[in-house]
Amino acid sequence: MYNIIKGEDTMYPKSKIAVLLLCIALVFNIAGCGGDSDGTVSDKKPTSSAQSDISDSSEDGNISSDLLTDDGSNEEPSDTNSTPNYVTDSEDTYQTDRYIPTASGDVGSLNEWDIETDTKAVSWDGPSGYVIVVPKGNSAAYETALLLKDYYKRNASADLQIVNDDTPAKDKEILIGNTAHYKYTAKEGEYFAKVSGNKLIFGGGHDVTVKKAVQIQTRLKYQKGKAYIYDGSSDFVKSKFGYTYVWGDEFEGTTIDGTLWSRTTSMSATAEMALDDSEQTAFLKNGYLNMLAIRYWDPKKAGIEYAAPWAVTTQETMSYKYGYVEIRAKLPFVRGAWPSFWALSSNALGPKTALDYNIEVDIFENFASLDTVSPNIHKWYDDGEHTQWADENEKYTFGSTDINNEFHTYGFEWTPEKMTMYIDDKPYYTYDLSVNFDGGSSGMGGFDTQLYLLFNNHLFTASSDYLPYDGCEIYPTDVPTEYVIDYVRLYQKKDGISKLYTN
Repeated sequence: MYNIIKGEDTMYPKSKIAVLLLCIALVFNIAGCGGDSDGTVSDKKPTSSAQSDISDSSEDGNISSDLLTDDGSNEEPSDTNSTPNYVTDSEDTYQTDRYIPTASGDVGSLNEWDIETDTKAVSWDGPSGYVIVVPKGNSAAYETALLLKDYYKRNASADLQIVNDDTPAKDKEILIGNTAHYKYTAKEGEYFAKVSGNKLIFGGGHDVTVKKAVQIQTRLKYQKGKAYIYDGSSDFVKSKFGYTYVWGDEFEGTTIDGTLWSRTTSMSATAEMALDDSEQTAFLKNGYLNMLAIRYWDPKKAGIEYAAPWAVTTQETMSYKYGYVEIRAKLPFVRGAWPSFWALSSNALGPKTALDYNIEVDIFENFASLDTVSPNIHKWYDDGEHTQWADENEKYTFGSTDINNEFHTYGFEWTPEKMTMYIDDKPYYTYDLSVNFDGGSSGMGGFDTQLYLLFNNHLFTASSDYLPYDGCEIYPTDVPTEYVIDYVRLYQKKDGISKLYTN
């Protein structure tokens, strides 16, 4: 990732002749957009930026000369016996053959995911005169009840009371989860809404799926004298790989939850691309967080052609140390796309490790590739120096021919000894945290500091600070690029060392 640098009011028009020559080259598979003669290209992995107050120490973006051999390869730092996984302030030697798209990549339509749970509106004499009942001591159920209370207040002008289930049962009740007033059995992924007599009951096999049941109701159009009933099953599990669910978001609401997420400009605008914090580029719809990079014009700023969303982040709401975090998502694998899921320690909630650097963990980034994602880990020193792990195997390439229309799970397991990246429940790359990859005197203690999470859906444009390969910049025919996230789930162990910090 890069520091935020406000784009200049400079327009970068493409020469019609250059575009024509590029098209001819692509048709005959000769130029390869700066790649090899077989039509593939080399893709260099960029350095990243942890915070806007951190900058690379090298102004030209090249590898520091004291770390290069005569043939330009990376040397192992002389003051360490660690492996030579060390790159500073620069593009490293990471190489991957990628096919260049010759036409606009079809990234699908959000309508493909507009599939509601089957619902039926039935007669119900609420909400006037009803109370909402929650299990006593269940704070998650109480928070879910607040969502329903707000829904009926906005739509029916009914200000419903929330009570615990140790109160006497009443005829007119809305029940949230398993209460003393109504018991049911459900598997952890199951959820339902039903009417029994006068009672409206929302249930599920876990607090997460009970909340899903309620949120489906709140995003449906209110009908006076009606309630929606439905049932379904999700892929939610309360434990995974020996960890237990502690925090997350299924994105089932109508707006991004401000108690879980905030927005920030974590990456750079460019001369062609503005950064946007509105709901046109980041919004919830039918159970998904949608982040769109779009075609965009700014009448007050010449040269702007695109807009990318501000990051969606837990910087102000949640940080954690150790565990397994996972998302299910559909990424854009098209020319110009730069989606990412990453984590930072700088300004995270909780105590800070007293070292001279912060860390960044890129759980994945797609550098305008048609089929490959790449992780990385970084150190950002207080004096401005930046280092990152470097390994040609630091990547995952999909074999699918329809990857733009597929959801996959992306996981990150973190222990005191290692960081491991997963795709579809299978580990594909592990960082050994006993390896001081840059030989710094502070060692690897910074990787014991809590992290917060970020999502970005950025673009490469002609004036981007970094371009992974020639011809990778976005074309108008390639937008919108869609990053669609089904859920994020954090699992931890009760081991005395794992930490969760929330506001």
